[in-house]
Amino acid sequence: MIGESFLSSEAKWELLRLLAEKPRSPKELAEITHTTIANISQQLRLLETAGIIAGERKRGEGKGKPQTVYKLKEAIAMIAAVTPIYAEKGIIHPSDFEIAILRLLLIPTLKKDLLLEKLIELYRYIDKIEVIAYKNDELLVKANTTLNIKGVKQIRKPQELSNSIILYAPI
Repeated sequence: MIGESFLSSEAKWELLRLLAEKPRSPKELAEITHTTIANISQQLRLLETAGIIAGERKRGEGKGKPQTVYKLKEAIAMIAAVTPIYAEKGIIHPSDFEIAILRLLLIPTLKKDLLLEKLIELYRYIDKIEVIAYKNDELLVKANTTLNIKGVKQIRKPQELSNSIILYAPI
């Protein structure tokens, strides 16, 4: 069971951000964060107990004992909303498309409502879409078919995604 307290620590958030990039060993995490391996190991144990990350024993290059490499177990999102009429919080296990919506909501732009509307419109074609990205207040889409959606730029070459924020790219 994931507890919200596990996600409220800035140190744990930093570890999660680093593990989102790629799996890493405690030694590598300690070097990047400029802290001790003991401290990192303690934080990793808490995150592993909470079910957020998983450790895997890997044989190192050359001689020596195997090392544990940690990676994120699955996508989770902690959501909190406070308004004059209600306050809600919870942890969800979002789909790839729900992650795209959450990423778009976190981008500081004045066109958020319009972009969100276009993103939801793209859902009809989700099985044909390879990538959805955000760049300069515009949604970019790479799909294996032609999409005619006003306000969405369809791209053909991966280079057109440079300097963009990837919202959706199913694994």
